[in-house]
Amino acid sequence: MKRKIWIVIVTLLCMVQGIFAVVSDDWEGLYKWVNPTDKNNNGKIVEYSAQVVKTDTSAAWPYEIYYVTDNQRLRLFPLLDEGADFGDWIDFDSPAQYAAAYRQNASVFNTTKVTPSKWRLQSQDYVEGVFVSVITTKAMGLQFTMTSTTSFAKDSKGRKGLLFHMKGTGVASWGLFKNPKPEDLEDNDSFFLVKQ
Repeated sequence: MKRKIWIVIVTLLCMVQGIFAVVSDDWEGLYKWVNPTDKNNNGKIVEYSAQVVKTDTSAAWPYEIYYVTDNQRLRLFPLLDEGADFGDWIDFDSPAQYAAAYRQNASVFNTTKVTPSKWRLQSQDYVEGVFVSVITTKAMGLQFTMTSTTSFAKDSKGRKGLLFHMKGTGVASWGLFKNPKPEDLEDNDSFFLVKQ
């Protein structure tokens, strides 16, 4: 019995040290996933790049994540600033910067010809190296929810990266771009972006 308790304590300590090691490392920088196949959603996802920026100590979140292309940088997390009205429906074609970030990211992963009409941010949170956003979208009279999770991670080669995972309900469950060739840490719904 004492041995079992000791094993549990050692396991918990290792887990805590592992989490601390992940969140205490320097994660600022550019990350990239390069599609190893020609299955790229009609050229929309030949590669996917994100930038992690450390915020100052007075900010609501310790990091921000931006979607990066050759000509733009759009903030994906936090998608809305603290104090914004979460749960309010936002028109798909809204001119706001956060709407542009949503549209761009949605277009990359949407494999259907369906264009959403409205969306709303249900929640966004960050805990110990894991960012989570939940968004509900309306399209063609239907409503579905997307949960995206981005985690600081290291692969088996010791490379730092962002493990980006998306899961949808309803139409989104079959209309999302899937990882065409999952590798270490990945599955069909996730992408490991390697720190550059």
